[in-house]
Amino acid sequence: MDSEEVSLVWRWRNNPDIRKWSYTTKENSLDDHINFIESLRSGNYKKYFLVQRSGTPVAVFSLVNIKKKTAELGLYIGPSFHLKFFSTEIFYNILLFVFEEIKIRELYGYVK
Repeated sequence: MDSEEVSLVWRWRNNPDIRKWSYTTKENSLDDHINFIESLRSGNYKKYFLVQRSGTPVAVFSLVNIKKKTAELGLYIGPSFHLKFFSTEIFYNILLFVFEEIKIRELYGYVK
């Protein structure tokens, strides 16, 4: 992600409508968010993806606790896209990517 995308994702993560459903509900500083993004580059046990539709960022998904073809999925859709009715399309394509490209065999999710 470039710096503009990092800033966009930070704003999404701090949006109350997204944060209330997140695993971590506290507001993050931009510095903490940048450190989080940097931490993703070290290690193969977690991955973070910015989802684009027609070149526009619309969602973020993460895979964490990646171990022997298993992982936990996290997903949030940008606030201005909540009512755009392509959430199913986004989720379907994420699943295709995870199972076919990354070769994950078991995917877990935390529902709040």
